[in-house]
Amino acid sequence: MIATRESWKSEPFTPNGSLPYMETFSIDEFEKISTGVIPVQMEDKWFIFMEGTRLFFHRSWTGQAVYCVTFIRHGDSVSVESAMISDAIKQPVDLNYHSKLLHWLIGVLLLDQPLKFPVPSKISTKQVSAYQHHIAGTGFEADKPEEVSSGTGGLKQSGPKKLKRWWKFWN
Repeated sequence: MIATRESWKSEPFTPNGSLPYMETFSIDEFEKISTGVIPVQMEDKWFIFMEGTRLFFHRSWTGQAVYCVTFIRHGDSVSVESAMISDAIKQPVDLNYHSKLLHWLIGVLLLDQPLKFPVPSKISTKQVSAYQHHIAGTGFEADKPEEVSSGTGGLKQSGPKKLKRWWKFWN
């Protein structure tokens, strides 16, 4: 089923700033991205839908707008023209971290890629599990906070995706 704005609750998106997120996708990848995500259960933390050339990311429980990505087609590929963060996000905002999180959301939730979950440097190792549950709803292999702040941004492939539901995360 393709997600639309009417598929779930969503607050209006009001931009607050640009994210330094640039990526190019094949037409097949863009078709997968365009289907979006409709939450099914409580652990599904994101509602993602496409309108025209804009992809919107909302928190599923509140409908709060978080990100908006605008795409542009170039022959047999589609590129990110701009990525914005909502004014609903608390200030100050680490734009580089939000770009990494946006990359992870698209890669894992929409394209089923095995990426490590990015953890901001302010999150201690002891807090990683709770932070992941808050953001993603499930347990994914994570980069340590100090790896995310390094030059590569911690966006490393990690082999086969290992999903763990939150209720098994602490067992």
